Amino acid sequence: MLSFNNITGWHDPLNALDYMGAGSEAMKAGRKKVLIADSSTFMCIMLATTLEKLDFEVVGTSKSGNEAIEKFKALKPDVILVDPALPDKDGIEVTRAITEESPSTVVIMLLTGSETDPDMTLI
Repeated sequence: MLSFNNITGWHDPLNALDYMGAGSEAMKAGRKKVLIADSSTFMCIMLATTLEKLDFEVVGTSKSGNEAIEKFKALKPDVILVDPALPDKDGIEVTRAITEESPSTVVIMLLTGSETDPDMTLI
């Protein structure tokens, strides 16, 4: 099973944010805009609070796949965080729609698990 470290080589998720521009010259010129697509209100609040402390601009949140695509088109974020288990369109469909329209947009799939949920395997 692939993990965050295996895919990116980063040992700390905050380093991934540094890679996207937090604290860099690009950030001084203008904050990166982020859209959060997660069905959990708690996760939206937690992610938005953390990202804003890291000087990202959270331009919106969405609770469903269709809403995420609509908000993406309207808000044109630089980065979108996507929950794979969104209602109406799952995270894979949302990611596909966004990357087809805007290949330069950074899409980060949020993977969570618990003892009752099986691990997701990336193929």
